Amino acid sequence: KPMSPSLVRKGHRASAQALAAAFEAVCGSEVSVSIVDLWVEIAGWPFSTYPAWYRFVARYPSLWLAVYWYAKFPPTRWFQEQMWQVSCHHKLKKYMLEHEPDIVISVHPMVNKLTQNVFRTMRAIDKVPSPVRHTGLRR
Repeated sequence: KPMSPSLVRKGHRASAQALAAAFEAVCGSEVSVSIVDLWVEIAGWPFSTYPAWYRFVARYPSLWLAVYWYAKFPPTRWFQEQMWQVSCHHKLKKYMLEHEPDIVISVHPMVNKLTQNVFRTMRAIDKVPSPVRHTGLRR
């Protein structure tokens, strides 16, 4: 039961769909693949507005660049990650425990730290999916 926890942009969705198709082509009916958008389906508001917000920002290059540097600048990235931990950690952990995926494939690098922290707490109760793979290129 692989799952992908974030699909904010179309490129990430396309990557997740390509991975799902590859799993299904190789494994056939032996696998059940779920593509899950962490922000929309698990995290809830205000994170569920990320796809619409991102589409808006992407239309304005200078605004997109400001968001890019906000995410890249270590202090603001740390702040954002802390906000996600406080707001989303328990929701993602609950989802993982309810759905018990065998493998988790992240196609968005900004969710990796959140999912790693969830896995760390799940490992303490011996419920972590294994193996765990994160994908996504860093610039």
